[in-house]
This record gives sequence, structure tokens and C-alpha cells, in this order.
Amino acid sequence: MVKAATQAMQVTSLSVVCADGNVYPFRVQYDSMPTVWVWTIAPLEEANLTTYATAILDNPATTHRPHSIAMDMSIRVSGIYIRNDVMYYQLALTNGSPIDYEIDALQFFIRDKKKTRRTATQETAVSILCTIGNIRQVTATSSNTIVIALPKMTLAEGKYLVVQLLEKNGGRHLLLKIKNKHLLKAIPLPSIH
Repeated sequence: MVKAATQAMQVTSLSVVCADGNVYPFRVQYDSMPTVWVWTIAPLEEANLTTYATAILDNPATTHRPHSIAMDMSIRVSGIYIRNDVMYYQLALTNGSPIDYEIDALQFFIRDKKKTRRTATQETAVSILCTIGNIRQVTATSSNTIVIALPKMTLAEGKYLVVQLLEKNGGRHLLLKIKNKHLLKAIPLPSIH
């Protein structure tokens, strides 16, 4: 509850910090007959997937593993983040060759670690919720950072998450294996409103 000390009170501002960490600014001035006696502060809406993924895009690397390299092209996990039921994977793509790398597909699968002879490999595709960054091309001698949002997951024993990057009309295909121990180190993201 806030009351003016005198009628000659100057116009000022008041910031209210709530338990959830949100800050609400108000302009305050004296009024002998206010029209509003009680102000209800509505909760702010949670930011969407694109907002979180965009915010992560320029984050400095929090990890340098796992990674995969083939013919001067590399893919590396530079951060794994989590917010509610979504995990965000920050991936660094580096092309060290003088030839542009045209991306044909970027896919995610959950696979069995061991493959015995004469048996089919168990493989489950993971749906991508959101993609931020240039996923069409990595130009010659340059790097791209992309952020991919996937549903929250942990992996059963004997399984790993595969990131497969395929080159259009080329042979520089990359396969990145992410283990459960990497997922368990995901960095929680704060609320963005």
C-alpha cells in the first residue's frame, strides 16, 4: 500500500518487484479523488520458442563437446539449454575449406549404441520445434551458429541422440553423437517476458 505524504508531492516513479522477479514500473502523482483504488498486476506471458532460441544464438560457448569433423567441415555442440519442456541446442558449424557447404538436411534421431549383426537398428526421429540461424549454407572458410529447439528428453541406457548434417550434392556428411551425460548438463534458462 502506498500513500502520498503531502498534497504537494512531485510526480515520481515507483517500481514494484514481485516474488517471480518481474519488475512493474508506475508513474505516481497525488490525486485527492483517485478513480482507481486498487491496481491488479496481471502475470506477463511467457516468451515463445523463437524468442528463447534467438536469445541463445549469440551466447558464448558453454561446452566444446561433442563434435564431429569431416573433410574440413565440422559441427560442434556449443551449448545445451532447457526451459520448461523444451531443450535448445546451440550448434557451431565451421567450414574450413574453400568450397561452400550447402546444407541438404539437418536431422535428429535417437539410436541404439550397440548394433549386433543381423539385427535392425532401432532409430526414432525427433521432431524439430524451432530453428534459428542460417541452415541453408556455410560459406567457404566461415562459421555459422544455429539454435535448434527439441522436446525435453533424457536417454535410456544404451541410447544416444544423433545430429545428422547432410551436404547437398556432396559427400561431407557429418554425424554427431550426444550422450545422456551431455543432456543432463543442460543450463536452465530464466523466464523472458
